[in-house]
Amino acid sequence: MAAYDDMLDAAGSMGPWQMWTFGWIWFSQFFQAMTNIAVVFMQFQPKYKCDINEDLIVSRSADECYYTLSNGSTSQLIECQSFIYDQSEMTRTIVTQWDLVCSQKMRSADAQSTFMAGFFFGALLSGLFSDRFGRKKVVVVSGTATAILGILQVHTTSFPLFLICRFLLSLANVACYSTGFVLCMELTTNKHRDWIGGMFYIPYAMGYTSLSLFAYFLRDWRMMHAAISLPVMINLAFWWLLPESPRWMVTKGRMQHALPVLAKAAKLNGHCEQFENLIESSAYDEEEKTQEDDSWLNNNFLMIFKHRTMAVRCLLISLVWFVTSMVYYGISLNVQAFPGDIFAQNAIAGAMEIPGYVLAVLLLCWGRRPAVSITLVIVGCCLIAIPMLPKVSVWLTVRHGLAMIGKLSVTATFAAIYVHTAELFPTVVRDSGMGVCNSIGRIGSMLAPYISTVSFSVVNSDAQFESMLIYGALSLSAAAVSLCVPETRNVEMPETFEDAERPTSNLTLLTNTEKCGAPAS
Repeated sequence: MAAYDDMLDAAGSMGPWQMWTFGWIWFSQFFQAMTNIAVVFMQFQPKYKCDINEDLIVSRSADECYYTLSNGSTSQLIECQSFIYDQSEMTRTIVTQWDLVCSQKMRSADAQSTFMAGFFFGALLSGLFSDRFGRKKVVVVSGTATAILGILQVHTTSFPLFLICRFLLSLANVACYSTGFVLCMELTTNKHRDWIGGMFYIPYAMGYTSLSLFAYFLRDWRMMHAAISLPVMINLAFWWLLPESPRWMVTKGRMQHALPVLAKAAKLNGHCEQFENLIESSAYDEEEKTQEDDSWLNNNFLMIFKHRTMAVRCLLISLVWFVTSMVYYGISLNVQAFPGDIFAQNAIAGAMEIPGYVLAVLLLCWGRRPAVSITLVIVGCCLIAIPMLPKVSVWLTVRHGLAMIGKLSVTATFAAIYVHTAELFPTVVRDSGMGVCNSIGRIGSMLAPYISTVSFSVVNSDAQFESMLIYGALSLSAAAVSLCVPETRNVEMPETFEDAERPTSNLTLLTNTEKCGAPAS
């Protein structure tokens, strides 16, 4: 039987059929991004003060968390139990609804870390289910669940229940866009994966930026989240609108199901004659099966660690994921630290992602390792430079500029690492491998809110020196680690473990003739 990439080339590796699928996935991405970044406005902390009888006050604490109560002869320092919040920017956030300030401030970080914990399990489970049941099923179910859980979250009346909804929502959210990415990558060949992988998240950046408009006009976290959740219900229609990945079906021995999908692709792409000629000239047995064991227990992330090459590869790229996720969310979640209103700052931060993805496309054309390592070096240099500058107003613009360059660069890193990771693993465990790396990355994301709450502020935190140096040093370290991962540009996606570990493959990791940081042979 002809190789899958040969069949896809004959059917058209890029045309109306692919763009139809990409278009619907990208539309979903637009609103999935809003769900992901909504926490910026949901956790916004406005100015506040104690809600107390002013006649009883002798003095206020500088941090507005305590007040001094006097009965004439003695005074007592008392912790505030209720607060009055400035509603000039947001009329209601989870901070104002559940008083997540002062002694309860860390609970706000709990909300975001719970969301990232859902990412951890969602990335892992979606990979397992996607590799077992198919890409389309996971995209449809997880996308629909994202919409439903987003609406349910709006109606939560207690903080613990809110956290449960956040966990489940993030689990579904990451499953949808991570598996959607894998589906798009598998519908084309290596000559198009550079720009498809890099541009995949442009709609994400547009949704990120547009979220500021929803927040600006609604000003209430409940109304905002309801507005961005409803459109995601479009994923339910994907059952009829999207194809299953033919590459996945071929590796599962379902050639009889893959051929009609490819035939439809050939028809829409205007390649019917080429495709029919290839199929007629190829020996084809409808009972043909992949040589790979189809057992779920044998083809999941556990199998990755039974192959030394795959295990080392997964460990190295996961370390890069860990740092990239931590730094990305460390910057994204702290737009409140920038001067100006939160709506403008979030829009700017989102807009900076668009040139970041364009940069990723340009660098991916050069190679996967250069794209990841160069962008991480830029991130590290910018973040280390920020605390080195004088803390005076004349340098604020420079500091903000460096922060935005760091944001742009780490965005490019994210785009590049998605492409690189997808090309490292064979089709039988591709989404599972992506899930493992993504999950480890989310551990870094879970740490970011706590670092931010305790010390991180781009503009004026006294503790920024240490946190910036940590982020910068980790970025530079991750850049070095990324050079030890094999190059995958212009290499056909491996279908089985044997393909991935074949000694003559460019994917072979650190062979006797390949040194860490040298081009793959």
